[in-house]
Amino acid sequence: MKIRNGFVSNSSSSSFVVSFPKEPKSAEDVKRMLFDENETHYSGYYSDNLWTIEQVAQTVWKDICDQIKNDYDLILDELKGVSSYDDPEAPDLDDYWEEKKWDLHDIACEKYAKKKINEFFNTRKNKLKKLNNEEYIDNAVYVFEYADDSGSYGSVLEHGDLFKKLKHIKISKH
Repeated sequence: MKIRNGFVSNSSSSSFVVSFPKEPKSAEDVKRMLFDENETHYSGYYSDNLWTIEQVAQTVWKDICDQIKNDYDLILDELKGVSSYDDPEAPDLDDYWEEKKWDLHDIACEKYAKKKINEFFNTRKNKLKKLNNEEYIDNAVYVFEYADDSGSYGSVLEHGDLFKKLKHIKISKH
């Protein structure tokens, strides 16, 4: 029998698929999209610490700079991992568990992910606008991952309501 001595972590992480109304060009753009004008600080549910909205916007901006806008494959992979806990529309693993129909669950997850991608990119609405020669908004979708094992700041980013003003979905990876 092995016994663990020392620190044992019960950490978690979460991914977020987030649709920005337009492509941010700076941390200042990110700040305007994430926060209200009167906000100066950000905190989460599990922390008494406060961080400036500039600091948080800079973190999100750095994460945006480290990825490709509208990376379809990455977004699809993330959305396939959404559980019914994160979104009631997502396939419920319990529906497939008893009969061990994993392949059917995978198919249902793929179908769900493609439906969500269409929603994130406003595919139908944009096609109609193009057909009518109307201007459409080219939103920018990115994936973020934050974890509580990186201290209270990471925990607040993971468990807070950082993307409350934007269309997003949280994928818990506990």
